[in-house]
Amino acid sequence: MQSEKQVPQVEHSILGAVLAGGHSRRLGRDKALLELDGEPLLLRAARVLGEVFSRVVVVSPAREGYSSLGLELVEDIVPDAGPLGGLHAALVNADGGDVFVLACDHPFVEAPLVRYVADLHTKPEEVGDRSRVVRARVAQWNERLYPLCGLYSAACREPVTDRLSRGELRVHGLLRSIETRAVAITKELPFYHPGALVNLNRPEDLSLLESLGYPDLVTDTNR
Repeated sequence: MQSEKQVPQVEHSILGAVLAGGHSRRLGRDKALLELDGEPLLLRAARVLGEVFSRVVVVSPAREGYSSLGLELVEDIVPDAGPLGGLHAALVNADGGDVFVLACDHPFVEAPLVRYVADLHTKPEEVGDRSRVVRARVAQWNERLYPLCGLYSAACREPVTDRLSRGELRVHGLLRSIETRAVAITKELPFYHPGALVNLNRPEDLSLLESLGYPDLVTDTNR
């Protein structure tokens, strides 16, 4: 008799946060409401995080069309601070816990990748003299870091707040200033997708989907 398929446990101590605060200037329309296979990218990201974490929020300025999606919305505390401001708002709303952030424009990130990056079954990693603990685990794909697909410990709140106060808004700058583990997403992984961490920022990025076998799946709900 076949064993019953096990359902992965949902993590209760980590907040899942979809970042949807960008202005989508390069794309020319709100990419969070673009649909892939009939599902808005914002809902898609929230669904994926909801398969891993018990509480999921969307960090974004108040925008028309978001409130009707049935998601918990969190506004930036520091306005116009980009993704670092979104990370800060998520950490503040995490009740002292860790945060996994996912940008809404990564349409091919799925739950197994999130679990792999978060590495939920291991203890905090120690570095060097064993007195420093890794504060962030961030996806790495094609030798590039993707800080908006990563786990940030509660201990990141202080350095994030400090950088915001000094107007240093680059998330890559934060990662260079704290202990960060790059988690490589490679072809050998069972959940690998050829567009694993493709992000949709420009009109030409949408054309990339055709090469990945998705010629007509992206539609626009902004019109």
